[in-house]
Amino acid sequence: MTPEEAALKTIIIVRHGSDIFGRLSDCGDQQIRALAPKLKQFVEGKSARIHSSQEERAIKSAKILGEVLSVPLRLDGGLNTPTQYGFGAAEFYGKDIDTFIIVAHHDTCEYLPEEYAKRFQDTSWHGVLGNGEACVIDLDQKKVIRVE
Repeated sequence: MTPEEAALKTIIIVRHGSDIFGRLSDCGDQQIRALAPKLKQFVEGKSARIHSSQEERAIKSAKILGEVLSVPLRLDGGLNTPTQYGFGAAEFYGKDIDTFIIVAHHDTCEYLPEEYAKRFQDTSWHGVLGNGEACVIDLDQKKVIRVE
């Protein structure tokens, strides 16, 4: 698929796995490995890319996802702040692909799903993402879906 043919349809937000003092723990590794197959349906046959915060726990989580899903990874220091990935930014970074995966921290993982749910008037979204959890933002269906 060429960049001209791609149009962002899906944003997946993943909260890094559990950590100990900023490093991905064995439990966090297992959380991400358990989550990855559940995300496969959203990336198979599509152009996708993973963007990760530069924090070690997020990088390791993103690398695991990239390996399991066969999706390239890009490190992005801007993911440490939720406002860096407001509506326009996520859609800008993903303009040449179908599926954009963000691996980040509590603030981003709380802010973006809530903001997209408000934008879509999707009242089914509640709560925040726990470690090793994800949500899928379907831009066509205007839905925010939790993946645990």
